[in-house]
Amino acid sequence: RCTEMTAILEQILKRSLERVKPCYLGRLADYTNRIACAPQERRPYQNSTGADYAQFRALFALVSNKKEFANIYRETLSQRILAKNSLISHEIALLGEMRLEGQHRLREMVRDLSNETEHIRVLNNALWNFCCENPSLPLGDDLFGLIRSELPNFTRRSSGSRNAYAYDDPVTNETRSIQFAHQFSRIFVRINGRKFILSVYQYLIVRLVEDGLSGDEIQKTLGMNEKKIEILLKSLERSGVVSRRNGLFGYEVAAAAESTTSVGFALDSAQKGHIDIKNSRGFVDISNVDLDYFYNREHDTVSRLMAMVARVLKQKKKVEEDELRAHVTAMSGEMVDDELYQGVLKQAQERGLFEKHGTNYTYMT
Repeated sequence: RCTEMTAILEQILKRSLERVKPCYLGRLADYTNRIACAPQERRPYQNSTGADYAQFRALFALVSNKKEFANIYRETLSQRILAKNSLISHEIALLGEMRLEGQHRLREMVRDLSNETEHIRVLNNALWNFCCENPSLPLGDDLFGLIRSELPNFTRRSSGSRNAYAYDDPVTNETRSIQFAHQFSRIFVRINGRKFILSVYQYLIVRLVEDGLSGDEIQKTLGMNEKKIEILLKSLERSGVVSRRNGLFGYEVAAAAESTTSVGFALDSAQKGHIDIKNSRGFVDISNVDLDYFYNREHDTVSRLMAMVARVLKQKKKVEEDELRAHVTAMSGEMVDDELYQGVLKQAQERGLFEKHGTNYTYMT
């Protein structure tokens, strides 16, 4: 009789849970973090006979739709692994407890961690959901060398295809095509009523155009070669992000119906000319980009200070050392580290941005 009553109560509970199923499944998926991410003092509870596992088994037994739970759990697992909050052994043990439909896909996700190095993870994008745009980004030689130092089997193909990089997986003995995902590989901006999708480098140039820098100044600030700057400027001009008037570049995008334009690259040279802001009041950074996300903080600070120095010199033509420092400090809104500032001045002088005579700086046009 007691057994019958227990069965009836269990059915009532399951029906009640059906009404709040999305919430219950989400909370149960979150509960697995308690097992996979338990702090050191709770490690005794993480074995298969521990209290955490026992409670999870009881809660999991109430799930009526295991396939639906598997989809929710996959997202929780992704977030946990990408945040480096779990261990492979814990994840495999949890999967063994659940025996979910399509579990082989979850196991492959966990197994991807066997390729992990200190800074790099090689993930199968057929299994992982990335919450960002992830077209392949080109790698500079320095970054390519750093990756090779951690992944000796990482190679760069000679072809100009989209998948220009590959990795020989020592676990599966397969060659995997590699693409590098970055949350700012596509950046959304609005200029005079139209949306544009920019690459990181296009975005940086637009921001420097907004600051009033010329093409030469942009080249010196970003440290990019002249041909690359020309290609980027031409791509922005062709797509209507900037236009040229009397040899000057500026924002001249006409107001239009809501639309989104992806700015492509044109492989012909841009015409020479200074860049100036003609109509920048319509510029809105929809993505609200913090440059620290795609530059390291030191490089970002140097670039910002370099742009400020260039702007003051361009406006003043000649300026005393103390006056230049005062203007840069005012523009940055904070105290500038002296060693960092002197390093920026040294780089600016080496790039031919100014000549120094005593304490006087003369802008080089």
